[in-house]
Amino acid sequence: MKKIPLSMELLRGVHHLEETEQGVMLQRMPSGVMKLYQADPNRVLRAQCPAGVRITFYTDSATVKLPYTFGRESRQIYAFDAFVDDTPAESTSENGVFSMTLPGGKRKVEILAPHLVECFFGDLEIDHQAELTPAEPAEGKRLLFVGDSIMQGMTTTSPAKTYADKLTRAGKMDFYNLGIGGMTADPRWAALIAGEYEYSQVIFSLGVNDFVSGKCLADYRQDMTDFLSHFAGKPMVILSMTPFSSSPQTNAFGETADQFRACVRELAESRPDTLFIDGTSLLPDDPQFYVDGLHPNDAGAELFYRNLAKYLL
Repeated sequence: MKKIPLSMELLRGVHHLEETEQGVMLQRMPSGVMKLYQADPNRVLRAQCPAGVRITFYTDSATVKLPYTFGRESRQIYAFDAFVDDTPAESTSENGVFSMTLPGGKRKVEILAPHLVECFFGDLEIDHQAELTPAEPAEGKRLLFVGDSIMQGMTTTSPAKTYADKLTRAGKMDFYNLGIGGMTADPRWAALIAGEYEYSQVIFSLGVNDFVSGKCLADYRQDMTDFLSHFAGKPMVILSMTPFSSSPQTNAFGETADQFRACVRELAESRPDTLFIDGTSLLPDDPQFYVDGLHPNDAGAELFYRNLAKYLL
C-alpha cells in the first residue's frame, strides 16, 4: 500500500492539523478556543470532535484505508460516512481502520469523520500503483455554521445525517461546522473565530443553553449583540431556539423561552442583510423527532433540514 499523509488540500471543514502522539487531529476550531475553555474539559472535548470534517480526493485505487484511534466521546457514536462520485457508498470501520472498496477508474472519494468523538488519524493508504489528487472545492458558496449541540449534530447516528451536511450537500456548498455542545452566546468565542475562516454566509443558532443555564434576557440580548458585532459585514441567518421539553419553559427570572426567541427576532430584524428563522418552524414540539426532548434524532434532523432548505435553497 502507498501512504499519503493527510494535508489541508485534502480536507474540508478544517481550521488546522494538530500532530499528536496518537495521530493527527483534524481541528475545526482555532487553538485559542481550546485555551479559552481549558477549565471546561467537556466543552473542549466537543470542540475537538471533527463535526463537519471531510477528507476528499480523486483516486484510481481499488481500495482506500485510513487508520484511526478514538479518544473521548461526547456521545457514543463512532460512525463514519463515505461518498463516491457524490453518491453514498459502503465502507467499514473496525479494528482501528476505515476501509472502502472502489469501482474501477478514477473516482471522487469523500470520507466524513465521526462528529461526536475525538479522532486521531494516520496516513491514507491506497494501492501501490494508484494515484491520489485533491478534489476541487465545491462550486457553491461556503457557509459558516456557528452554534450549539444541535448544530454540531447531536444526536444523529452518523455525520451525513446532520442538518448542516444535508443542507450543504443538497445545495452543492462547502461549509465549516463550528457547533459545540453546550455553547452559549459568548462574545469571547466570537472574537476568536470571526476572522479565521473564509465564508459567504454565517448561520447562528444560540440561545437554549443561555436560557437553561439561568442567564437573564437582558444579559442574553447584550451577549448576542456583542457576539453578532464580530461578524458585521457578512450576510447572516439567525435561528431561534427549536422547541424543547427537557427543561422548564420559564427561567428563574420569570422570562419565557418565547421571549428569548422574540429577542433573537428583534436583533435579526435590526441588522442589514440578515434573515431570521423561527426555530419552531423547523421542528415541531413532537417527541417522535427527539432523542431526549432537546436533541433531534435522525428523523428530526431530516425534518429540520427540509424545513431549513425552504428558506435557504
